[in-house]
Amino acid sequence: MSTAAVEFDKIELDFCPLCHGIWFDRGELELLLDTLTGGVALDLVNSLTQRPARNVAEKSRKCPICRRTMRKIDIGSGREILIDVCNYSHGLWFDGGEAGALIEQMKIDQPDTGGPLYQALFFIRDTFQARHAMPGKS
Repeated sequence: MSTAAVEFDKIELDFCPLCHGIWFDRGELELLLDTLTGGVALDLVNSLTQRPARNVAEKSRKCPICRRTMRKIDIGSGREILIDVCNYSHGLWFDGGEAGALIEQMKIDQPDTGGPLYQALFFIRDTFQARHAMPGKS
């Protein structure tokens, strides 16, 4: 995985210009969400990452930290949205489009899109779109 750093509010995220995926090191998603949610992010991220692994045909990714195969979890409600989670708590991987799909799903589930979680997810979506639109980037 070849990545470029994207910085937001002192949090450095790793973005893959080839697949438009984004890697959150352990604590980065919580830190990003904490600044927006007033301290409830750890519970939110823990509830997501504790979901059981899904057995799917999608190719498994290796954690960029420990190089071990990560597990796929479904964070969608209704439509399946799979993210990759390191079994050793090194971080989370969102493939390109997964954050946007989650945002769209959340708009349907809860039409109030002004909350802190939405703000964080919109940032992730906008990061994907901004990097994709930059000249010389694929």
